Amino acid sequence: MYQRDEEKVQTYRSKLSSIENEVTTLKKRYLFEEIFNAVSTIEKNLTTLDKQLKTIRQKGFIYGKDWEQLISDFKNELPGIKKNIQKESDSIANIHSFTLDKITSEIDSIRLDFEKTPGAYYSYIDSVESKIFPIKEFVSEAETKLKTMIQPIEERIGVLISKVNRINNGFEHLEKATFKLLEGENLVDVWDAQYFKEGKKGPKGFIFLTDKRFRFEQDENVVVSRKFLVVAKREHRQNLLIDEPIGLIISSKDSEKGFFLAKKEMLNLEFGQGAKVRKAIFRTTIDSKEVDDIIDSVISGGIASTMVPEAGKKAEKPLPKIDRCPACGAMLTTPIVKGMTYIKCEYCGKIIYL
Repeated sequence: MYQRDEEKVQTYRSKLSSIENEVTTLKKRYLFEEIFNAVSTIEKNLTTLDKQLKTIRQKGFIYGKDWEQLISDFKNELPGIKKNIQKESDSIANIHSFTLDKITSEIDSIRLDFEKTPGAYYSYIDSVESKIFPIKEFVSEAETKLKTMIQPIEERIGVLISKVNRINNGFEHLEKATFKLLEGENLVDVWDAQYFKEGKKGPKGFIFLTDKRFRFEQDENVVVSRKFLVVAKREHRQNLLIDEPIGLIISSKDSEKGFFLAKKEMLNLEFGQGAKVRKAIFRTTIDSKEVDDIIDSVISGGIASTMVPEAGKKAEKPLPKIDRCPACGAMLTTPIVKGMTYIKCEYCGKIIYL
């Protein structure tokens, strides 16, 4: 007497349901909704980025002259990307939609008969299942291809968004800072940082880098008292701890030594003769290599090439040449460097504004 192998029947019953689900999923996947949505997100980000860039321009940010063009180039690339996505979707539909529809139709037609004589359909179900695999691979390859197409744009836009947001936030911090920019001084960047003193963690605050000066301002809430190991009182501390001409930075190095991190987070600075601080070490929240590169570009003057045309027309004045004190006539030995606002005669004490 014939006995049904219920376990095997259940396995193939599940296969039928699985094939139906696979077909439904594949039909959705080759529409590439997820990738189209990613492109829509890029479009929204570019619109937001455009507005934020205009905001920091209005606040006085004069660097990154190519950023507007970069945003425009990204916007111009998107229609072509959308076209390629749609072309890929249409191509897959033309090649495989008939097969997928046929599989769905055939499964619907055999369901009742399968329950009566399941053994007669095992090989057929295996055959149908085997037809699904190459289509899945084809769709997966297309998805990978399209994602690879938009990933570089997503990453580049992400980097620019990060920079613009940081600078926009930097202007907000600048408004609340204890100091004001000098006449003709322009903000370059602002970073969250922690100042290390004698190798120990010190105050937290912000590094303000301009085209003339390097500043670090403590800006944090600190615990001033505890009761039974519980914080009892905090107070806000905001103090300008470092304020030096950019030209007095004689060494700028980035490192991650001793902190076991993939990104570099330590910034080591050395200042030359005339600086109130000779060495300063900071832990930065972003990669200190990026911070170091930007500082180098300011020190070298290379950043001037990134000024917007309107600002570029206002050429920076050359450093004045003053050999003697106008008051006592003594020789001046203090070197005049970029970012200095005055020098002091070491003989008579006369302040000579530059």
